[in-house]
Amino acid sequence: MRLNTRNFSLYLLLLSFVVVGISLTALSKLEVNNQVGTVLLGVSYPLNEYEVVSQTTPPLDRAARLAVLREKIAALPPLLPSSSSTEVAEEAAPLEEVTNPNPTLTLCPGYRSIAENWPPGTVAFAMIEGARVLQSAVADPLNPLLEIKQVYLQLPVQTSAETIVSCVPYDAVGVALDGSLIRNNERDLYAVFGAETLIGYALDGFPIYGLSTGKTDECGGVVTEGQYRYTLSSDRETVLYCFSGNPISW
Repeated sequence: MRLNTRNFSLYLLLLSFVVVGISLTALSKLEVNNQVGTVLLGVSYPLNEYEVVSQTTPPLDRAARLAVLREKIAALPPLLPSSSSTEVAEEAAPLEEVTNPNPTLTLCPGYRSIAENWPPGTVAFAMIEGARVLQSAVADPLNPLLEIKQVYLQLPVQTSAETIVSCVPYDAVGVALDGSLIRNNERDLYAVFGAETLIGYALDGFPIYGLSTGKTDECGGVVTEGQYRYTLSSDRETVLYCFSGNPISW
């Protein structure tokens, strides 16, 4: 079959128009889609803003916290006259060497006198985890509804005397209920109290009672209702002669 040149040319022209038409249609749709996409991307949607807060738990360094709180408390107006504002026992002045004032006392080598500086303010004894603790309660400057417990002294709780007595290392042999030191040579100061009056606690943890006419052991103690205690005696110029337990170190 002979191909007609004129018909072939018309066929190619028609095919070119079809291809161009399809191409223009595709380009038109692509442009519309791009415009739609641009419009959609240009829409401003409200966004919620969030702030990340990192909460760090402070280290449980009790000593450091107490140091900071002490500084804040020191900046507050004094609760008591300045003459009573003293340092705690850990910061006491060097102990002073003294001689044995009474040969009947069983004094330790290097017997010493404890300085007067002692916790100011109101203190009280409390039983905490099987120990008798002398502590004070001060309002927390960071939160007035809370109290800061400052521990000054911890004494053991005992009922029976040891089989071996201990020498007296200091002139202060105990602490009174009001927190003041009980000096061994201040027996007359406490002799106004009777035998049933609790004065305070010795450094070995045994209670100290007022003046009694009964006999005591070599240290100045007796057993009453199963509880060992020290009592003042008119036959003894000091509060006690020795410790029936192990006194704490100052």
